[in-house]
Amino acid sequence: MYKALEYLDSRKIKYILYEHEAVFTCEAADRVCAMIPGTMCKNLFLTDRKSGKFYLVTLPVTKRLDIKALTKRLAESSMRFGNSEELMAKLGLLPGSVSPLGLINNKDNDVTFILDSEIGEAETVSIHPNVNTASLTISKDNFRKMYEGFKNRYSVLDL
Repeated sequence: MYKALEYLDSRKIKYILYEHEAVFTCEAADRVCAMIPGTMCKNLFLTDRKSGKFYLVTLPVTKRLDIKALTKRLAESSMRFGNSEELMAKLGLLPGSVSPLGLINNKDNDVTFILDSEIGEAETVSIHPNVNTASLTISKDNFRKMYEGFKNRYSVLDL
């Protein structure tokens, strides 16, 4: 968490930190984080079996991702969820703690960030700071400043 907060602070990206009990699912986050303002995000770590490319997809917790449609849109062949070993190797994160801020740990900058346009337009966004025992709220402009500061490729798409 501290590395994520340090990243934000060093770039003068304003946020509000909320600490809470650990949440491992979107359903638990709905219950535990109900009083935290902002559009709550879910983050999916995906890989394509053939190309070996990795993706971090961020979308509203209320939206269901059509992985087959995304696979076709990205011109991939067989996307699946990355496993815990791949997640640790690429983003330095444990399952349940996936966040766009995990990209600060992606030394090779080889994970592409895919942001749902609904999150990109939300006035305030709620994300984990790389741990599932806290959440951050961050304004739309500061969120954009955050992900544009990563060295990873990114796309904002209607998912």
